[in-house]
Amino acid sequence: SISPSSTNNTTLPIVPNYLRHPVFPHISTQPITNLSSINNQTITLLCRIADDPSETDFIEFDFNKTPNNGSFQRLLSNICHELNINHIDKLRRLPCVRIRNDRDIERLKDNHMLEVILVKKL
Repeated sequence: SISPSSTNNTTLPIVPNYLRHPVFPHISTQPITNLSSINNQTITLLCRIADDPSETDFIEFDFNKTPNNGSFQRLLSNICHELNINHIDKLRRLPCVRIRNDRDIERLKDNHMLEVILVKKL
């Protein structure tokens, strides 16, 4: 028979993992943040003129979304400069989302494709 005193003196056939490999007491430091995401809202956009049979390729350009106020007008100005056009009638994010204001600009992500709809001349 096994007595209670004899079970206390025997060793277990295994050693639990938490005893074999105790947690190392790391020194707490402040987390390192991604410096490129702080105050840097630059995204790359792809843009082309819609329904232009002579040019179907996209033009890639960088756009800084901050400050949010006036970002829609800044985007229109950048697109006009990049595509060498004077006026934009509508701006569309492919496949079929119209961009109308600064809030729509906030939702743009890196490498979104945009199409410019020009004023139709009759």
